[in-house]
Amino acid sequence: MDADRLLLDYSVANGHFGVSLYKEMVKTESNFAFSPFSVHSAMSMLLMGAHGPAKREMIQGLHIQSPVNLGFQSYNQSLDHGTNENATLMIANAVYTKTGFHITRGYVNRIRTFYQSQVNRFAEENPEDAINAWVSSKTNQMIPEFLQPGDVPEDMMVMLLNAVYFKAMWAEKFDPEYTSLQPFTDKDGESHEVYMMSMSGDYKTYYSETLGATALRIPYKGDRYSFNIILPREDHSLSTVEARLTHEVLNETLTSLGQQRANQLDLQVPKFSMDTEASMVEMLRVLGINRIFDGAPNSFRRMSNRANLKVDEVKHRCIVELDEEGTEAAAVTGVGIVGISITRPFTADRPFMFVLRDDEKAMNLFMGRYAEPYGDNLVPQ
Repeated sequence: MDADRLLLDYSVANGHFGVSLYKEMVKTESNFAFSPFSVHSAMSMLLMGAHGPAKREMIQGLHIQSPVNLGFQSYNQSLDHGTNENATLMIANAVYTKTGFHITRGYVNRIRTFYQSQVNRFAEENPEDAINAWVSSKTNQMIPEFLQPGDVPEDMMVMLLNAVYFKAMWAEKFDPEYTSLQPFTDKDGESHEVYMMSMSGDYKTYYSETLGATALRIPYKGDRYSFNIILPREDHSLSTVEARLTHEVLNETLTSLGQQRANQLDLQVPKFSMDTEASMVEMLRVLGINRIFDGAPNSFRRMSNRANLKVDEVKHRCIVELDEEGTEAAAVTGVGIVGISITRPFTADRPFMFVLRDDEKAMNLFMGRYAEPYGDNLVPQ
């Protein structure tokens, strides 16, 4: 199978998985940001050690159509890995195991080959400290404390980690002098003042009849990556849009958006810093992935000859910071085993969803929702 086909299958799998997770997160969070790419990557590392019915559940739940390890490898090879002056996208993986735990040579070789991951041992004392140091180094210190003391208990045999870091400047920066307090109407219809960044410029927009929403693309320097806002029309709620959301609809909307001609707009968008931490276990169960959590015997036979292993936690943390200069975002996932020249306005002054996207490879790297300006996971500006 050629690299282009592998990448297409990989982006489609990531897209389906991302929309599925988004719909689960909406059930419990008003504001959130997460990296479907990071969660999918960590689970794919786990998949390489899975066996039997557990493996089949994961393939279905992760929407995998072709070898996911080859898809990840192809995507990783398409990146500049920090050498691009316009944007930085860094991906890192790691495996930590308990001293004395036997991990098969085949699994170690596959992890090294496809995920460029080394296998490390848990520190004898305070194992969380070394893992936190690794996460911090791979996220440019955005996530210095991923684990808390006790998150690596005595019975934890393995932890798989994926970290994603993104930083890019807007193609056209916002002038801080035009950032001001403006009204934002939350999901309950109440008005709040938020710091709104403002600029007149050329932006692509696309109205989706299916969603009942307008999508707007804000490009980063180099134009490979973009920040996309999906704003419901005024007589639609964000919940209405989300109920209509599928991978196919989202992909068609963002692809069509990229094909539009840019037109001059007066753009206003909130400045925010969002920090979301969540357990993915129950969400993954809803997607049909159960056996890895239930301790079905020999579920990880391709990772270890130990029969009684189960996944105890899938922990995810994501931070997205949006300001006048651009965007900085980081995420880490840990799997623990136990059209016209007249200026028009586009004002994101009511709940919207967002997608930070690699347009060149149709890969949704980060997704999220901004609905309550004073939510608990928003850092005051």
